[in-house]
Amino acid sequence: MALLNQLSPHAFEWLVPGLLEEKLTELLRSLPKTLRKAFVPVPDVAHEAMETLKLPTVTFREGGSFLEAHKHSLYEALAVFCQRRLGKPLPTDSWELTSLPSHLLMNFRLLDTHNQFLTMGRDLVKLQQQWGSHASTECRREVATGSGLEREHFFLAEPLPTKQADFEQRLTDGKQRLMTVANEYVSSLEKVLEEYHTLTPQLHKFATRTTTVPEIKQHLKCLVYEGFLRDLPLPQLKHLPRYLKAVKLRLERLDYDPHKDAQKAAQLAPLWEAHWQRR
Repeated sequence: MALLNQLSPHAFEWLVPGLLEEKLTELLRSLPKTLRKAFVPVPDVAHEAMETLKLPTVTFREGGSFLEAHKHSLYEALAVFCQRRLGKPLPTDSWELTSLPSHLLMNFRLLDTHNQFLTMGRDLVKLQQQWGSHASTECRREVATGSGLEREHFFLAEPLPTKQADFEQRLTDGKQRLMTVANEYVSSLEKVLEEYHTLTPQLHKFATRTTTVPEIKQHLKCLVYEGFLRDLPLPQLKHLPRYLKAVKLRLERLDYDPHKDAQKAAQLAPLWEAHWQRR
């Protein structure tokens, strides 16, 4: 539930690699007859489209392999492919999505925070419209709970209340501020995850650098790890995107001057080792 509003429909249009060619075939068959005759035999054209489109890629990271979500719409990408064959743009309503077999549309099961089933459907946008407000509230509540906001920022702040009236006032004040701070956590976390995600293809690119990449991965483990949101107070969390951008900048410069990177790494090595020993 809490993740519902963070999902992009574009990523799920691509399904899984094993079903994509079948989906392309059905999409081409759904074209109006006046257009479809330019794409026969349809299975062959669908196969050609598979070879032409930039498909989602599999990256390999610690913990297994991951299918990277596609940022662009499958329907838009296929329309561009068809436009090149036709020599003119396709009408925006060319695809008859309602005619697609259900197994060619991603199925979504919505669960609450206790993993209890709420609903299911194959139209993500419709689910977001129906359940989006509930999901937003749930997301903020989860961030507040998981990060220890109630404990750290409001209810157990010094000095502790010693009377019931003081405690109830602290509770009232805290509830009023909770959502504001939770929103700040969500915003900061979104920036962290965005920066962290962009590092994945760069690390894969430099996988053969046997010295540099393991060192950078070790640094990243100290920044983003299981429970980091719980451990970091909000002021420190806000700095995390900046640190991740610095890692990205180092990888970009590594491609141009690896020798200079090695020199700087050697200068920092004693400081890093001292920090690591204190952990």
